[in-house]
Amino acid sequence: MKLIEVTGGEFTLNNILTGYLSGANAATVNMGFSRQTAVLLAPNFFSQSHPETTLVHEIVFHGYAAQIDDNVFGNAYFTTKGLWRPANSTATTNISTWMGTDCTCTPGNPAVQSCPTNTANWLK
Repeated sequence: MKLIEVTGGEFTLNNILTGYLSGANAATVNMGFSRQTAVLLAPNFFSQSHPETTLVHEIVFHGYAAQIDDNVFGNAYFTTKGLWRPANSTATTNISTWMGTDCTCTPGNPAVQSCPTNTANWLK
């Protein structure tokens, strides 16, 4: 299947879906609420631990709000709510793990005493 097909012709690249993922677990194409957004998932996406945090990350921030990860990490409000990204990192998984704590802290942040993963009320 090709990108042009899953976006209803709005995204005109003729790339094959698996090539677009390029090793990622998930990606969003044609971001934004008013567009034909496609959230692409790797074949074994649902076999990973708590895939729902990544899926919500893709749908809310990319599919609905049309925000790239750098904008999410650069949002001052989110950083006051515990979103953290290591310096010089390009990792985007911290957004998903942060959402998995009900947006209270980012697991792995050395400045936080305790931040257990996957403790969000919506994951129970």
